[in-house]
Amino acid sequence: MTEAFPLAWPQGWPRTPSHKRTYNHQLKLSTFDSARDKLLDELRKLSARSVVLSTSIPLRRDGNGTCV
Repeated sequence: MTEAFPLAWPQGWPRTPSHKRTYNHQLKLSTFDSARDKLLDELRKLSARSVVLSTSIPLRRDGNGTCV
């Protein structure tokens, strides 16, 4: 089973080389919650199923914010 924390990359999915990566400036000014919601909305549009969002931020059990 894939865990949401710590950050993990799906097996079998190639990573984009760092010199070819682009930065989404819209996410730069976003809060964690709004960035997550935007990402999940895009995945919904792609008909993604069983999504696990992996982060380097410890999350609460409900997937929101940080575990403090």
